[in-house]
Amino acid sequence: DPQAIWLMQGWLFISDPSFWKPDQVKALLHGVPLGRMIVLDLFAESMPVYSSTNSFYGQPFIWCMLHNFGGNSGLFGTVESINSGPFDAIRFPNSTLVGLGLTPEGIEQNPVIYELMSELAWRKEPVNLYKWVSLYALRRYGSMDENLTVAWQLLFHSVYNCTLPKYKNHNKSPLVHRPSLHMQTDIWYEPADFYKAWKLLFEAAPGFVTQETFRYDLVDVTRQALQLLTTEFYKEIQSAFQ
Repeated sequence: DPQAIWLMQGWLFISDPSFWKPDQVKALLHGVPLGRMIVLDLFAESMPVYSSTNSFYGQPFIWCMLHNFGGNSGLFGTVESINSGPFDAIRFPNSTLVGLGLTPEGIEQNPVIYELMSELAWRKEPVNLYKWVSLYALRRYGSMDENLTVAWQLLFHSVYNCTLPKYKNHNKSPLVHRPSLHMQTDIWYEPADFYKAWKLLFEAAPGFVTQETFRYDLVDVTRQALQLLTTEFYKEIQSAFQ
């Protein structure tokens, strides 16, 4: 079909950078006439490829948020990167950006991240994250509550704001791994902020427990808190054994 348009994931350029040097990348991308291929910049919120390939050497691309690896259900987000990334791509010299996309390996988790990302497709500039999340509880639960507003501000400041370079969201909680004394337990946020948000959600529960969305979020945050507690207990066990 001479009118066909190829759609290609750009993940190969991330997974094997020792092979995919500029000459190899350009040769592959120019194997199809310019404009006849669209590349999915698959993990652009953490490891964008367009910026190191001169906007895929002229081929159109879609800035994608991968976010979730392997269907993990833990809370996670990179809200600062998500908020700024698409607009950085638009302003990139000779940008060939043609759209935004979602490419998670698992769905039905972290709905706030997907609401933010989906909204950005209709924006001309980044949102004010503090104002955006301050109104999130109203949009999600139907009414205002100071505890819920502060809780979501804390969540956006902590668990949803991973700023570690190239961080991949693989759940490392001991709660979901086979027993071992050599598990990685790194986290990217301050547990105290998260526990405070958890407490505020519980305090708001009497007035919102009839809301399905609130119950979902309370269970979600509680599960994450249990993962954190498990990690703390695991570290104590690990230290005692050594």
